[in-house]
Amino acid sequence: MVATPNAAEANALLAGAAPELAAEPQAEAGHEGRRHRHGLVARGVLGNLLVRSRPSGPHIGSIYVKTSTRQKQVALDVKLTNVPRSADVRITAVALDEKGGEERRFEMNLPVRPAETQIVQPSWSWPSPRLWDIGEPNLYTLVLKVEGAGLDDEMAQVFSFREFWVDGRKLYLNGKELRWRPVMGFPCARAAAEEVDGTIDAFMQAGFNFQEIWPNSNTARGMPDDYLTWYERADRKGWPINGVLSEIQPYAATWSDPETREQFRAVAAAQIKRYRNHPSIIVWSTSPNFSRGDEYPRVIGNRSKAWNKLGARTEARFPKLQEAIAILCPLDATRPFISHYSGPVGDIYTLNLYLEFIPL
Repeated sequence: MVATPNAAEANALLAGAAPELAAEPQAEAGHEGRRHRHGLVARGVLGNLLVRSRPSGPHIGSIYVKTSTRQKQVALDVKLTNVPRSADVRITAVALDEKGGEERRFEMNLPVRPAETQIVQPSWSWPSPRLWDIGEPNLYTLVLKVEGAGLDDEMAQVFSFREFWVDGRKLYLNGKELRWRPVMGFPCARAAAEEVDGTIDAFMQAGFNFQEIWPNSNTARGMPDDYLTWYERADRKGWPINGVLSEIQPYAATWSDPETREQFRAVAAAQIKRYRNHPSIIVWSTSPNFSRGDEYPRVIGNRSKAWNKLGARTEARFPKLQEAIAILCPLDATRPFISHYSGPVGDIYTLNLYLEFIPL
């Protein structure tokens, strides 16, 4: 909304939802070109309606906290909005512990320019933070203040200090090799905090150390977003999970159109921006079961040997999915990107092969 409510009076906001019945072509896995009748997946207003206000003048638009155990550094991507003139701004970042006590304070001056939006990137050394790890949910709140060049604004962002990366065939969390014992855990529990907590506790007690949330698309109109509850609870449990991004399936039929690819990128970019500060999300996932993968033991994990071995399906879908992941990677350089049951496509080889505890 553009209009500014009158602060001296009570203001009411009416939110409604109505179906759209026009049929438009969409694509599904294995059914490109099918026509679907658009409409609401559910009825009414789903979940909470949050009303937020931000200044219309110069202000902080968003904060992305990027931490590195290898570099012992905390870095920020700070989006500034409506900066009116060129000058240096004073950036003060205070890291508060779970009880609100100040643990570290950082300061820096950086130049800005007049622009509707811009990103400034301060960074500081942090030799010995409390790390977020499995079963160790150390959380911080960063209070960021920016002053100068017409700016005088403050924003708070919850974050944790941790780093996950892939090196060849090995996975690392905070510098220690993480031998994944993954489990599928959604939608066996509903997005209620108590039920999610109980599911995570049970998985941890059973010896699992990573959960794949089944990546159903939540971008269709009227689809409730249950993933946020999982991210928030997993943050507080020290429980690594995947972050779910938009699927390629609805875009596959017209994938060669640059406008289609930009729509795919824009939807995923908004999702990453919303969820990127959750430490529990150590990988992003997209497009489950779109391309599939070869389960022959001699090719598992070998990208060159497993590429396009399943005939026409993989020959057509592998390149599309690889291009989709290439579009996603620049949106977050701090996490790998995977696709459920897509073999060699993505940063980690994935299969629908559930060996459980069978000895090999």
